[in-house]
Amino acid sequence: GTGGEVKTVTVTTVDDLLVEPTETFMVNLSNLAWGGGNLSIFKSQGVGTITDNDTVVVVPGNANCDGTVNVLDVITMINYIMGQNPQPFCFNGADVNNDGVINVLDIIGTINIIMGGGKKAGISSKPADIYLYRDMIRFRSDGTLAGLQFELTGSHLQYIDLRPKLEGYQVASSVVGNTLHGIIYHMQNQPIPAGMIDLFAFNGATKLGWGEVFAVNTNYPNTEKVKVNIHGSVDSEFALKAYPNPSLGTFTTLFSLPLKSKVDIRLLDMTGREINRLTEVVYEKGEYEIPWNSNFALRPGFYILQMKATVDNAVGQHYMSEVKVVVMK
Repeated sequence: GTGGEVKTVTVTTVDDLLVEPTETFMVNLSNLAWGGGNLSIFKSQGVGTITDNDTVVVVPGNANCDGTVNVLDVITMINYIMGQNPQPFCFNGADVNNDGVINVLDIIGTINIIMGGGKKAGISSKPADIYLYRDMIRFRSDGTLAGLQFELTGSHLQYIDLRPKLEGYQVASSVVGNTLHGIIYHMQNQPIPAGMIDLFAFNGATKLGWGEVFAVNTNYPNTEKVKVNIHGSVDSEFALKAYPNPSLGTFTTLFSLPLKSKVDIRLLDMTGREINRLTEVVYEKGEYEIPWNSNFALRPGFYILQMKATVDNAVGQHYMSEVKVVVMK
């Protein structure tokens, strides 16, 4: 070109594993022809690739590649988990626990780093339970869990209105195709309250089901992944039936409970008058049978077998079911 003209030479960089704000490279060109003030560069004279020989220094928790660990790295990790492809992104820095994936365990680990270390160690967490209602998501844990990551699958998820019920906790969610990805955490790593709690109220989506769900406890420095047992609509998991039905006057009542509950089962006539009370005690989660008292004769006709269940330690959580029982001659 002419004197003073600037030309850009583009080459491929290989083995550049770390994005550095002040990163520079030296490009070596050979056999340059200079005559009369003009410098010519031919294709065969340029270096085809640049190899970055910098030593890669991995800073645990440094997800955004700026060399420091702060709340911006937590946001970067969340954006990555939500499928938003943040740039720049240092995978090795974000993978705090070195398990090859980025998830809520790394978020809690990064918050521990920001806070200057955790205060809790040696914690043994029990498996948690999460329940999907028609318009509510509830969660039961032992009070040692610092974060939760979950997936919901279903139709029309783009219209879902997910309303968090836990005050003071951060919630992030995104919808990709037919899956909603969600995370719950606290910026001071406060554990999720123990017992049965409301996580979300929602509407606008249909045919919801669970994808992957897991939690992380408050252990420091090695946070642990904790199993979460998933349950569909609790209403669908309570069950009541009579067998045989129709019967000749004696039958067995079968019922199942997804949670420890106080159970009241009665047999009523068609006017609602109580004929007999079969049980009114607290049962653990499970399946149960109650045989009909053979000393109590039933006349032929129609009856109502009614079950009311109140979940233990869960104010306002009730279930009721009725089954028509037929007694033949």
